[in-house]
Amino acid sequence: MTTDQSRGGTGGGPPTNIEQTRRRSAELFSVLRDELASQAERDGARDSLVHLHLPLVEHCARRFRNRGEPYEDLVQVGTIGLIKSVDRFDTERGVEFSTYATPTIIGEIKRYFRDKGWAIRVPRRLQELRMQISASTAELTQSLGRSPTPASSPRRSGAPSRRSSRAWSRATPTPPSPWTPPTTTPTAAPARACSTRWAWTTRRSSTSRSASR
Repeated sequence: MTTDQSRGGTGGGPPTNIEQTRRRSAELFSVLRDELASQAERDGARDSLVHLHLPLVEHCARRFRNRGEPYEDLVQVGTIGLIKSVDRFDTERGVEFSTYATPTIIGEIKRYFRDKGWAIRVPRRLQELRMQISASTAELTQSLGRSPTPASSPRRSGAPSRRSSRAWSRATPTPPSPWTPPTTTPTAAPARACSTRWAWTTRRSSTSRSASR
């Protein structure tokens, strides 16, 4: 068997799955780029192209499978890159669609991880600034005998005022508000009960003194 036959070429053998995908992809792209085709036909070709190349998305998503994100989410994100590739692909350049789409799919998945990381990761320069302000806050607290103001501690650390205000809010915990006991207004009924009990106790003590005499 020749090399062309093993690749499903012109040697007379049956075409491989890859070759079938290439041919079907070329047919669908010709419909998608055909200006004389109806909008329904072009939309159908676009959907068929996305469905045809979903295995490529799954292959790219498996590369990021062990990074803490569900595999199904990575496939969905990679599908967005696939759709962008279908819309932007130029058939006249002579490049395989899989070669063109793979960097776009992987870039979309990497962007997904980068966007999620920004939500929970603090920049290193802000972490270092926070450590400087924490150290200067401890020194000023010991020397002044009180907690320093938000302006004095960053000034001692030599940090810029705009950055220091952000780091100060992270380095200095918010002091708890002083506890105030709830104030209750006594009602009239307890007041009358107290006065009645006091009168009864006074009258009883007077009776006891008279009996003793």
